[in-house]
Amino acid sequence: MTTDAWTSIAKVGYVMCTVHFIDQVTWMLHSIVLGLYEKTGRSRAQDCVQYAAEKQMNDLGLPYSKMTAVVADTEATMVAAGRLFVEYSHQQNGDTRWHGCFDHQLELVTGIAFTDAPEMLHSMSSCHEFSFEHSNTKATQNNKQGSWWMGFKN
Repeated sequence: MTTDAWTSIAKVGYVMCTVHFIDQVTWMLHSIVLGLYEKTGRSRAQDCVQYAAEKQMNDLGLPYSKMTAVVADTEATMVAAGRLFVEYSHQQNGDTRWHGCFDHQLELVTGIAFTDAPEMLHSMSSCHEFSFEHSNTKATQNNKQGSWWMGFKN
């Protein structure tokens, strides 16, 4: 299962949960979004687990103990939520593991690695701009028009 919580620009909280499984007959990977919920109140680990698991998993009769692993980003709230998923699984005699998202960990590591190399700041900034274009309409339009590539202006 993967899960994430975030707050929109309008200060509205959301939680999303996706289960992934391999069909035992066809060996095909399936990913099913259990739901996207607007979250009220604070953003605490227990809130994320409540919205992801108790509202979504319980509706489908999926117990914590059936989860092999939970993957979430490495932000403190999501790390704590991952630990709660594991704890609840163990209470049901499950063996669920929590794993931090590799992409988030790689971003943190590269940020630390290049702190001592000021000459790399432009390259890191350019890479960030390139990845940002996927979530930014103007940047996407600029990319389609060929006005920038990896931070270098025409």
